[in-house]
Amino acid sequence: SRKKGGTGLGMAIVKHLLQLLGYKWKIESQPKGGTKVKIYIPSKVNQS
Repeated sequence: SRKKGGTGLGMAIVKHLLQLLGYKWKIESQPKGGTKVKIYIPSKVNQS
């Protein structure tokens, strides 16, 4: 992990893009353990 954080703008942009695409996401942050970002992308199953 980094000692200095950013402005947080990158995560805000990603969040907005995911909302536009209709995707769902989950952010898990742990003290001294970093952050996990999970993105759930819907898929269609072709039943032919």
